[in-house]
Amino acid sequence: MTTTLISLDDLKTDLGITGTDKDTELNRFASIASVAVEKHLGFPIERTTSTYSTYERDKVRSITIPFFPVHAITRLVVDGRTWLDTGSDPAIEPRAGFGFTKTGILRAPRYCHFCGDIEIDLESGFYLADDAGPPPVVRDLPIAFESAVSGIVRYMLSDRDRDPNVKTESVPGVYTVTFDGSGPRPVGLPEESKRALEPYQLRGLG
Repeated sequence: MTTTLISLDDLKTDLGITGTDKDTELNRFASIASVAVEKHLGFPIERTTSTYSTYERDKVRSITIPFFPVHAITRLVVDGRTWLDTGSDPAIEPRAGFGFTKTGILRAPRYCHFCGDIEIDLESGFYLADDAGPPPVVRDLPIAFESAVSGIVRYMLSDRDRDPNVKTESVPGVYTVTFDGSGPRPVGLPEESKRALEPYQLRGLG
């Protein structure tokens, strides 16, 4: 994670904060919260090109890689054999039947299978609020991700301002947050944030 999942202006709007005296603190909290959201989801969120390596002991027709959404597979090497490489000259095109889904499911071409060492170059993720790139860059981050960051930061601020004798805050059916005494950081995600992120968790995709 190299940036936050919400802009400072949007975070302040969500929290009802005006002025600039808390900007440094809010940026720091938003960064911590963004890492927590990414860890909870189980895949890199920021749009980027990555290389993923894995090993399949048995012959299988499909494999799942821990990325979402997958926009492109640019190179695929299976046990030393290059199946596709769009960057080579000339480009190595995939055989008929190869395909992938945005949820990271790769399907082998006809009459082939995945087995052995596998290396995959891919493009995945979302454009964030402050992404710099050639136009048009369309911000496509789900609002649930930004809302989760806002929710976490809200509880971090509560931790900072709370009575030190208060160890837990809870609203039944809404949230439960436990303060561990190490600073303004709730342990785990608020329940409402978990519910908002549930459709995007890697184990729930497919």
